[in-house]
Amino acid sequence: MGGCGGALIAPDIVLFAAHCGVYFEGNNILIGSYNKGTADAGAQGAFCEEYWEDPKFDGFLLNYDFALCKLNRPVTIDQDTVILELNFEDEVPAAEENLIVMGQGLLEDGGNVATVLNHVTVPYITNDQCNLPNRYNGGITDDMLCAGNPDLGGKDSCQGDSGGPIIQSIMRDGKIVHKHVGVVSWGIGCALVNYPGVYSRTSKRAEWILTTMCNDLNSISDACPDKNILECDGKELSIKDPNPHGKPNDNSHGKPHCKPNPKPHGKPNDNSHGKPHWKPNPKPHGKPNNNPHGKPNNNAHDKSNP
Repeated sequence: MGGCGGALIAPDIVLFAAHCGVYFEGNNILIGSYNKGTADAGAQGAFCEEYWEDPKFDGFLLNYDFALCKLNRPVTIDQDTVILELNFEDEVPAAEENLIVMGQGLLEDGGNVATVLNHVTVPYITNDQCNLPNRYNGGITDDMLCAGNPDLGGKDSCQGDSGGPIIQSIMRDGKIVHKHVGVVSWGIGCALVNYPGVYSRTSKRAEWILTTMCNDLNSISDACPDKNILECDGKELSIKDPNPHGKPNDNSHGKPHCKPNPKPHGKPNDNSHGKPHWKPNPKPHGKPNNNPHGKPNNNAHDKSNP
């Protein structure tokens, strides 16, 4: 949608980046679109009926860069071969593990916009490595993760990919499981040496995502506790979890007791586009400037398409 992407995590919920703001709210979203901007090849359209921004979102540092859209109608999720799950584990991914990031943004920094959905494989980089002085110099918080090849560059997400997923792909019971480990958030340029892409770390807010979509957005997801099935086993009435092993396609992970979100409905920031245009200096107290391409002058920018 517009200059951002997202991930369908339930039939009626899209997870994306808070800095995308009003790119989503009240607008039509194409789900499952391979060709950019068209509803062919099985793509489905729906409206973002309700927008919730992470209450911890920091629009300057881009901590907790998460937001949710409740769709005006559920869409079909084909999970016959691929399952998407939220990652709740801070230990995932492991150092140098390959991840896959996807989107329909620029093909290179300052280049053309993709016409189809693209993906690229990039290795996970520990925060200690990403925070080296010649890289982001302390600007990467525990709520972020980095992925790319800082020594060579060449592969990365880019402007227009913001909000889209970076995933860990594994096999389980003959099916491909995509663990949603991060949201495309920001970076200095695209695919530059020493500057890998920066993502919001899903595990840090997976509980908030689950709680909000169940209790505040009233999702029809099987992960939500009120979707449990009453079953009489002949001796007493009991509650049966439809996914007793916490399978990832329901995003429950054995966490059925959601608590109401005490925070009010999240709102976009006061930027006219509901998103910041420039990202924080990797030095914690630095100020952003108006470098339009986020070149490595130690100032960064988001990966939404202006």
